[in-house]
Amino acid sequence: MERISGGHQIVLKPSAKIQRAIIEAADPEARRFGCAPDFNAYTRSTNTPEMDASRHPFRYAGGHIHIGLSENKYREPNDAYLKVCQTEEGHLRVVKLFDLLVTIPTLLLDNSPGAIRRRAKYGKAGCFRPTTYGIEYRTPSCWWLRSPMTVSIVYGLARLAWTITALGYDGDFFKAVKTDEQTVSGCINESDTKTVKEIWENIRPYIAVIGYPSTNPLNIGSIRSDNYDSYLPDAYKGFNGPPTKKLRGRLVYALAAYEYMLKHGLSAVIPHNIDHEWGLSNSDTWRNGFMGGSFAKLLNNKDFAKFQESFLTNFFK
Repeated sequence: MERISGGHQIVLKPSAKIQRAIIEAADPEARRFGCAPDFNAYTRSTNTPEMDASRHPFRYAGGHIHIGLSENKYREPNDAYLKVCQTEEGHLRVVKLFDLLVTIPTLLLDNSPGAIRRRAKYGKAGCFRPTTYGIEYRTPSCWWLRSPMTVSIVYGLARLAWTITALGYDGDFFKAVKTDEQTVSGCINESDTKTVKEIWENIRPYIAVIGYPSTNPLNIGSIRSDNYDSYLPDAYKGFNGPPTKKLRGRLVYALAAYEYMLKHGLSAVIPHNIDHEWGLSNSDTWRNGFMGGSFAKLLNNKDFAKFQESFLTNFFK
């Protein structure tokens, strides 16, 4: 195996400018854009970026999400999840909800000039590819791979969108948050953060209160009980009631962490050093999982502790 020499580091950027000389000297296969075609859930057409790859000086990095079912599960013909996996209607519905529940919140953290440049080519709303097990959602860039914390948030949001669609509530969810697919796709494609923020304000209460404690993507339902070994029932019915038990332990709630990053920026929580964040150069950090890296940073951040306390109090007042 060949190894890259020292002095290099992993960098996550949605797009990077490549020197013309490097492109022209590269293998012809490396100068081709595209592989298997992908599709647009709104236009029901093939996405075909028109550009000369050998002359286009930028290259793009996606953070695609693959989701579906294994071959050995849910093979009953009427299974709700199977219908999402294997039907055109299911694919289109779940991709549109992915736009609403995954890309709308995270666009606020992924709107650098490089992200906007990539979005015009490879990150448009509704971009997906059908697979044998489900779909490959191709709208997000690679930004969320910076940390286990952001991976957890994105995976959780994706699972929530998948479940809501399978249960048939995706149309109701759009109505509940007072938006429609045209508005969602438009503000993603235009990187319209003003509209994105307005939509997020309507989404956030629902994300905070739905989902079982073990699966709620942003962990508000996961309030530990006094003995630390079990979880209180996820019985929230909106905003009518804070947890009956006083919050105990040193916990970081992902929805609070997400909004703290919105307020202060990703770099205030997640360092650019990917090796450290993923524990690639420190076995103890890797062994401790979320207890290392950004989780530990927030856990010991007094400003975040005050922010989170205020967040929870206001949310469940």
